[in-house]
Amino acid sequence: MRRADYEGAIADLKRCLELDPKCEKGYFGLGWAYFGKRDLVRARDAFSQLIRICPRHAEGWYARGQVHMACGEPAKAEADFAKAIEAKPGFTRARFWRGAALATQGLYEAAEKEFARTLQEDPTHAEARLWRAHCYIALGRCEEALLELDRAIAQRPTWGEAYYQRGAALRKLGRLQEALADFARTLQFEPTHVAAHVARAEVLLASGKPRQALEAVNAAIRLDDTRAVSYECRAAIHRALGQEELATKDLQEAEKRQNSISRPHISVR
Repeated sequence: MRRADYEGAIADLKRCLELDPKCEKGYFGLGWAYFGKRDLVRARDAFSQLIRICPRHAEGWYARGQVHMACGEPAKAEADFAKAIEAKPGFTRARFWRGAALATQGLYEAAEKEFARTLQEDPTHAEARLWRAHCYIALGRCEEALLELDRAIAQRPTWGEAYYQRGAALRKLGRLQEALADFARTLQFEPTHVAAHVARAEVLLASGKPRQALEAVNAAIRLDDTRAVSYECRAAIHRALGQEELATKDLQEAEKRQNSISRPHISVR
């Protein structure tokens, strides 16, 4: 929907709410219109008003949880998704996103349980399978992660993120050549996957191929020059090549930036 379409929808919904200030559908539609426009404060306010009118409105709690996730507030989001599940047991979307909110906070054991429940409710939920594997990797349970990722890839054979996560699990198990192959598959399907470029560079360096590693990390930096990990990786490569001055410069660049944890990509559904 174009910006102008959101503006029109917002104007119509506001007129509806003037006629009926307790119209649940009005606040629900208004919240999603603001969300689509990326006006997250007003989206949150609309969903909050909906919840005040109808405290058992499961979709309202779910929607406000999405706003909190978009605002980088996973703890608040997790609480709202829990409320959505309380209001509507078997609300699979809310359960999945509760798991995502927990994982985003680093609460991997609790998150894994939510993804397991999601898969009990919907065995075809590929995103839950992927995120469950992500939790297993974080918990050091890489063999279990591989089982989930093999199933995810069987469901979606061209899913770059699933190959990336499987590569991460294989790398932790010391199976570097298999990991390298999966990072290459990630880039085959998602050429702009920055984390896969960096991971590929790190494995190439560990395999004694610093010049190939340099090409890989340079590709990552061309795509996104804001990640400290890319410069730290390149500094290690320059050191391996005996280029100390370049390594020092890259470490200085890394200090100016922050690293973000690589997590699976998910969208609102």
